Amino acid sequence: MSWRTDGRSVLDVFGEVAFQITRAELEDLGYLSPMKYFMVRTDLNLNGVKMSGGDFQVGALSRVMDHPSRRALAAKAWLEKGAGKKTIVFCAGLEHAEHMAEDFCALGWRAEKIDGKTKERGALLKRFAEGEIDLLTNYGVLTEGFDDPSVECILMARPTTSPLVYTQCIGRGLRPWPGKTACVVIDMVDRNTHQLQYGATQMAGLPRRWRSRGRDPFREARSLAGIKVTSPEAFLRIRNATCLEEVQSVLMSLPPEIVVAGLDGESVLHYTPVDALPGDEEARTNAKNLLQQVRARYKSIDCSAETTQIRFKKPETDNEQYAHLKWHLARVTGREVAFFSPQRKRAPASPRALLKSMLPSTAHISRFDLNGDGSAITAVITGLTPDEVDDVATEFHAESGTVLKLKGQMSLF
Repeated sequence: MSWRTDGRSVLDVFGEVAFQITRAELEDLGYLSPMKYFMVRTDLNLNGVKMSGGDFQVGALSRVMDHPSRRALAAKAWLEKGAGKKTIVFCAGLEHAEHMAEDFCALGWRAEKIDGKTKERGALLKRFAEGEIDLLTNYGVLTEGFDDPSVECILMARPTTSPLVYTQCIGRGLRPWPGKTACVVIDMVDRNTHQLQYGATQMAGLPRRWRSRGRDPFREARSLAGIKVTSPEAFLRIRNATCLEEVQSVLMSLPPEIVVAGLDGESVLHYTPVDALPGDEEARTNAKNLLQQVRARYKSIDCSAETTQIRFKKPETDNEQYAHLKWHLARVTGREVAFFSPQRKRAPASPRALLKSMLPSTAHISRFDLNGDGSAITAVITGLTPDEVDDVATEFHAESGTVLKLKGQMSLF
């Protein structure tokens, strides 16, 4: 409501807000693509750039961003984080857009510029939509009213103080598209953190100096909102952190009695992040120790030179909790982490066989009684932890429709 360029609030017209929905919620519902956000800090000295109409003055900003060293930094960031992805480059001025296109062409990429005077604009956009152009540089053309959901990367080579302009720019890449798993957003930011410069971290409500390092700022903000501590000093340490890694380090250093909840409101995991790539066996051991902390029921852990593959016994791995578990696992294995859920094409023929298929190798059915009417089963299983008992009972009922009463189990740790 405060983003309107005329400064007026819609509440003056409508009186009250009937419904609100967040970007993260829209992503969960499949209406927006996830974001991978990278911030590129450089010495822009934006404090010396004049303001006009509530944003940086076009000519002055274009001269700053069109400097060869800053164009080279933007191109380098794209080559590292967005190379090969269909990209829109938002530039600070007409000459800046032209020079950026020339730079990418010189690097061997198919890049073209579009502006208000471009002839046969429709044909150019059609070629871009059909994948004949890798990067489309522009100033003031594709900010609003342009729709190509297959765009996979946004290079913000133009700083802005306007939340409205910024939201419109990155919105060009957040539309879902078949096979598109995320939109990469690369943001050129003043190293001195200009007070008025706006970016994705501010949009998500994170501290101004926050570094997302390729993660979605909105997901990070939601994870931070779940943290609860009872110490004012601990609260301030977390509040002053500049990245998720720093927050996790603070949480692990705090006495357990003052931490009510960690990231996402979950228990705090304790581990030592690896500095170098560990061997396969060490990575597997580290992953196993972490999975035991969260009592995750897994079948196997396979580590190769580049990935850690974990096969779970429970199918529910596509959620917020498992997303951050994947982040933790990557920090202790030094590898990209992939989750695999069980795929049962057909339930076992008998209830006992179904129950056995759900148990870890350390568990054993010592007694199995089916009630006369078949509505419930009483079983005694050794080798299950209390959490595993609840999981097995819930999963069995969901798959068979029969109530499972577990008795006499032993907790093994």
